[in-house]
Amino acid sequence: MKKWLYIALAILAIVVIAAVAFFIGQENPPITKTAIVTVEVRPSPSFTLEVTPENIITYPNRTIAFNALCTGTNEFAGVVIMSASGLPAGVTVEFFPSSTFTLGLEPRGVQINITFPDDQALVGIHTLTVKAVSTNYN
Repeated sequence: MKKWLYIALAILAIVVIAAVAFFIGQENPPITKTAIVTVEVRPSPSFTLEVTPENIITYPNRTIAFNALCTGTNEFAGVVIMSASGLPAGVTVEFFPSSTFTLGLEPRGVQINITFPDDQALVGIHTLTVKAVSTNYN
C-alpha cells in the first residue's frame, strides 16, 4: 500500500509542479481603459483691415488724414503693426496714436496722416498700400 501512496504523492507533486509552472509562465491579461475626448476645430484667429475714405484728393503742401480700422475675427487677440508704402520720396506718413497697438475683442484703429511737400512733381495719382501685420497673437 505504501507503494501506491508514494506513486499517488509523486503524481500529485508532478501535477502541482506542472500547474505552478504553467501559471508562472503565463502573462497577466491586458488591462485596457478608454476615455472619450471631444475636439472642436475652429477657424484660425485673424482680423480685418478697413481704410476710410478709400479715395482722397489733395494738393501739394497739404496734409491729409484718413482712418484704418482693424477688427478681430475668431477670437483674435494680439499685437498689430501698421505700415504704409507706395508714396513718392519726400512724402511723410505718420500714425496716431501709434503704428503698433493691441487688438482684442473691440475694434481698434489709427489715424494716418500723409503730408505732401510743396512739389509740383508729385501731381498725379499715387497708390498707397496700408498694411497691418501681426506675428504675436493667440
